Amino acid sequence: MKLHLTQQEIQKPNSAPLLQTDSVIKSIEDDKLAKDYSDKIMEIKAPAGNLEMAYAAIDAGADAIYVGPTGWSRRTNDSEASDEDIQLMIDYANNKGAEVRIVVNTFPSALEMKAYLNKISKYHYMGAHGYIASDIGVLKYLKTNFPQSKIHVSVGSGISNAMDVKFYEELGCDLIVLPYR
Repeated sequence: MKLHLTQQEIQKPNSAPLLQTDSVIKSIEDDKLAKDYSDKIMEIKAPAGNLEMAYAAIDAGADAIYVGPTGWSRRTNDSEASDEDIQLMIDYANNKGAEVRIVVNTFPSALEMKAYLNKISKYHYMGAHGYIASDIGVLKYLKTNFPQSKIHVSVGSGISNAMDVKFYEELGCDLIVLPYR
């Protein structure tokens, strides 16, 4: 799992007494700090709200692009792509050695869930390489049904502490997008 934290964000004040909760958090943080990430290669990801952006990002060297399908991401309509354009992006990315991650970071209602999961499955069979999602149930569905896909936890999931990070890591998510504040 990749973590995007600054050293300042993960350090605890020295003067604070370690309560039981603090020791759980400290052990999670120590585990994260102790891991050796020297074998990891940096990956450049870029947004792609339309075909022109997708092609430009891939041509400029992006390893992966992420795109929101019309109606199923938290992006505005002018920054979402049709299924036809998403297929063209996937084909282009595959030809250039890049990947496409689908942003499905809305919280579907019970009435929308069947259509939502069908849409996600469609992208998998179109050749999408991964997903960015917010809904806990959807994240579990993705990891269970498409274990080879890269699963990113969206900033919209509301992750605010190390225990949240540990939860998503145990769920099998590959990357967590943390809020910058």
